[in-house]
Amino acid sequence: MKNLGQALMREGAPALQRAVWKTADLTKDSIEGADLVIASYVLGEMTDAERKIALQKLWNAAGDAAARGTRNAGRICAAKRDS
Repeated sequence: MKNLGQALMREGAPALQRAVWKTADLTKDSIEGADLVIASYVLGEMTDAERKIALQKLWNAAGDAAARGTRNAGRICAAKRDS
C-alpha cells in the first residue's frame, strides 16, 4: 500500500508531488498538524483503547475535520465528532 501511494504521489498532480508521506505509530508518536490525514483501515485494526488515543491525535492534527472512508471508519469518526 505504501509503495502504491508513493508511486501515485510521484506521478500525480503537482500538489501530490509536493506532499510528504509520513509513517508513525499512532498510539506512541506525536502527530503534527496536517492539511490531510489518512488513516485508512488502521482504525479498525486497533483495540478500543488504541483507537481512542490514535483518533484524538489524528483529530487534532487535521483540525477537527474528518471524513469517512469505510463504513466502519465512518462510525468511528462520527462517534468522535459527536463526543
